[in-house]
Order: sequence, then structure tokens, then C-alpha cells
Amino acid sequence: MDIHSEKMDEGELTSYLTWLIDDYANDVARNYQLPAALAQEESTQLIRSLFPDNQPTEGQTVVHVIDGATRVGVLWYAFQEESKRVFIYHVWMQEAYRGRGYATAALQRLETITAQELGGDVNWSKCIWFKSGC
Repeated sequence: MDIHSEKMDEGELTSYLTWLIDDYANDVARNYQLPAALAQEESTQLIRSLFPDNQPTEGQTVVHVIDGATRVGVLWYAFQEESKRVFIYHVWMQEAYRGRGYATAALQRLETITAQELGGDVNWSKCIWFKSGC
């Protein structure tokens, strides 16, 4: 496994955010037993507050998780300068790559980058949702 990451371009990020709003709304409706319309509203507000005009606010990073030349998933995180920690928002692997260790490898890579390049650590207790199936 040769895991690395690549930032999404503007079009990819817009598509991801559109998908994410609906996906998160479905999770919120199911997990908190909220009406679909309310869950959709909450999801939209959350994502739009972090990505106004489909642009990430400071510290927000969304990357493709790549093995060799193959995109296997997505990782969304934010480095929090004041605490020197990474807040993990979303880990998602394509269905064909679930259960094969890609999410674990991506998180280990993030942990290494955080320690070596940013001088911080990953706060594993603060993940919003983890849907990799790994």
C-alpha cells in the first residue's frame, strides 16, 4: 500500500460538499430520529458554515486518499493551530476499498504528517463521523 493524499480541486470539492450535505443529513435523521427536512437544514447549515461559497474556512482540508495512482477515498480534517491538534470530520472509502485497511493507513499517514510537519497530534476522540467500513 502506497497511501498519499491530494487536495481536491474546486469542482471536486463542490461535488463532494453537495454529496456530503445529503449524506450527513441522512445520518442525522436516522441517528437522532429527526424529520428529514430538519436534518437536511442542520446539515446544510453546518457544511455551509465551514465551506462558505464552497471554499474551506481556515484550517479545513479535504483530500483524496490515494493508493499509488488510484483514488480510494476521502479524508476531511482541520488543523487547530492553538491546540496543535487535528480534528477529523469525515473519513470515507469507496465501497470496493472498504475493509482493506485504507482508512487506517490514511489516518496513520495523517498522524505522521501532523506530528512531523505541523508539530501536533491527532485528536481521535473528536471525529464527527467515520464511514469507512474498515
